[in-house]
Amino acid sequence: MTILVTLITGATRGIGRSLAFEFARHGHNLLLVARSGDRLLTLAADLSAQFGVQVTTVVCDLANVDAIDMILAHCQTHNVEIDILINNAGVLDTRPMTSITGADVRRQVDLNVRAATELALAVLPGMRARRRGSIINMTSLAAVQPLAAASLYSATKAYLLHFSEALGDELQGTNIQCQAVALGPVATDMIADNASQPTVLRLLGWVSISPEHAAQVVYDGYVAKRARFSAGLLASAAHVVFRLMPRRLVRRFSVHLS
Repeated sequence: MTILVTLITGATRGIGRSLAFEFARHGHNLLLVARSGDRLLTLAADLSAQFGVQVTTVVCDLANVDAIDMILAHCQTHNVEIDILINNAGVLDTRPMTSITGADVRRQVDLNVRAATELALAVLPGMRARRRGSIINMTSLAAVQPLAAASLYSATKAYLLHFSEALGDELQGTNIQCQAVALGPVATDMIADNASQPTVLRLLGWVSISPEHAAQVVYDGYVAKRARFSAGLLASAAHVVFRLMPRRLVRRFSVHLS
């Protein structure tokens, strides 16, 4: 018997962990992907015990080129099909671009861009065959407001936002949706680990929402089939303002915050 699952990447920390609890709470079987095997096993056991759902795991680094094949092999071995894909894994590096190496660039692009794109392409054939499915890409406020303190991160999230919207348009009429979750600041280790550097991250830390709140927003948006959505008044207003502002003003705002 084939089991339909929700695949969540970056599942052991921050938003990913909260997403796992939120979707399990609503009865979704899960396939969780992260680099930490111990954390994955503990999380899977907790979710199964609390909510009675089936949870399987794949330990891999999505920045590696063989990671997608590992996930697909797991699905075939365990007779699992991906009904919902949540591309949540990502990396933020707030060092100046002059301090970032080629290896740093490749890792951030591989994780934030390539892995998310390849996973979406990998699950689409099954979704088309079942005539249902959802792809949820976690983008960011940085997708519309480039951050001079996080140039590469902003660029990768802008790609993911545009990819999501374009793919969603391609999928109209298929009962498969591609959604972009353009969140504002969320109180996770990603911000805390970088907060000592650019001014903008310290400011965002003061107005951030909890990962649990973010997960609720994502689930509600999934149920409502929204093509694009964010969480909180700040993020919603910022997305509108930054899209309407002249680009030179948006860039000047970025420079002053860095």
